[in-house]
Amino acid sequence: DELSKNVNAAAKVALRLVSTTGMKHVIRRLCLVSKDPHAHKETAIYTVDSILRHAAVDEELRVKYEKHFQLHLRNLFKRALQMDSTRVSLAEKFFGKILTKWKAKKWFDNELEAIVQVVHNSSPNVPKPATLQPQYLSGRRSSAGSDASGMGDVGTTITTTKTARTRTRTTQTKTTTTKGRRTTTTTTKTTTTTTIIAATTATTLTATSTTTITTTITTTTKQQQQQQQPQQQHQQ
Repeated sequence: DELSKNVNAAAKVALRLVSTTGMKHVIRRLCLVSKDPHAHKETAIYTVDSILRHAAVDEELRVKYEKHFQLHLRNLFKRALQMDSTRVSLAEKFFGKILTKWKAKKWFDNELEAIVQVVHNSSPNVPKPATLQPQYLSGRRSSAGSDASGMGDVGTTITTTKTARTRTRTTQTKTTTTKGRRTTTTTTKTTTTTTIIAATTATTLTATSTTTITTTITTTTKQQQQQQQPQQQHQQ
C-alpha cells in the first residue's frame, strides 16, 4: 500500500546517510514524526524496522544504526500507543509483525524486554507471543538517553562493575596542653585510606582504615630549671 511504499523509500534514503551526523539527522526526523499530533506516529517504528531490513546486507551498517536507534525506541513505542482508538490494533501489529521478528533476528537484544513491557502495559488484553515471554528475553538494558530534540523520557541506567579506586589522605594536628609549669605538645598524624568500588547496583562501598602516630614533646620552663640548679649544688 501507499504507507509501505513511503516507508521503504524513506529507508532507502536513510541508508545513504552512513556518517554519524547523517544517522543523527535520520533519528531526529523520526522523533519529530513521532511527536507530530497530525502524523501516524507508528510510521517512525515502521521506518526503523525497514531501515534495519534494508541494511541487513551490510551488517556493519546495520549494527551502527541499531546502536543509534536503541536509545530512542521506548519513547517511539510509547508515543505510537498513545491513541485510544488505535492502541489495541497497533499492539497486535507490534507483537506479531515487528517484535517477534526482531527477537528472531536478535535485533535490539538489550532493549527488547523493555519495549515488550511498554506494549503490554498499553494493551494488557493483547496476548504476548510465546517467544516474547520474559523467560525468553535477555533482560539486559542499555542506558536510555533523551530524544535528539532533548524532550525524550529518561530510561533506567544499569552500570557494569568497574575497577576499584583507592584514595589516601593524610592529616596532621597539634594539641598543646599546659599543666602547672609543664607544657605538653601532642602531634597527631592520621592517614586515611578509602577504597571505592562501583558495583552494578550503583552502590558505593567504602572501607576506611586509620593509622594514628602520636608524638609527645615535653618542655620545662626556665624558672623550674633555675630551681633545680641550687638543689644540685647543695647535694655536691
